[in-house]
Parts: sequence; structure tokens; C-alpha cells
Amino acid sequence: RCNMNNVEKHEAVRAHLAKHPEQSDRQIAGLVGVSPTFVGKVRRYLEEKGKLTKVETRQGQDGDDVGDGDDVY
Repeated sequence: RCNMNNVEKHEAVRAHLAKHPEQSDRQIAGLVGVSPTFVGKVRRYLEEKGKLTKVETRQGQDGDDVGDGDDVY
């Protein structure tokens, strides 16, 4: 993955989420070099603290929007 420590990873994810909250956790993880799970944890933390507005529709890796309630088969 990457040679960043946890603080640097957190800051990189936070900065990317601030600019592109609509992107999926997988997209951000691929760009930053961390796991999608790590991005999800940072996203939830920021949303709970009120530092990031929850986005109902996120952009998938293929560029299509995927909402929380969309059925995926």
C-alpha cells in the first residue's frame, strides 16, 4: 500500500473526503493508498462529529451514482 503512518493516512483521507465526499470508499482508498475499510471508518467518524455532511448518493468506481437504498443485483 503506502509508506504513511496512521496520522498521515487519516489526514490524506480527510482531505480527499473534504473535496470529494461523493466518491465511494473504494475510489478514495485506491487514490490515497489505504483500504476501503479505513476510508469508511474515517468517513463515519467525520460524519458523527459533524465535520462531514453525509452524502446520500456516492459515485461508484465506474462513475455511476449508487445510493444507500439502491438495489444491486
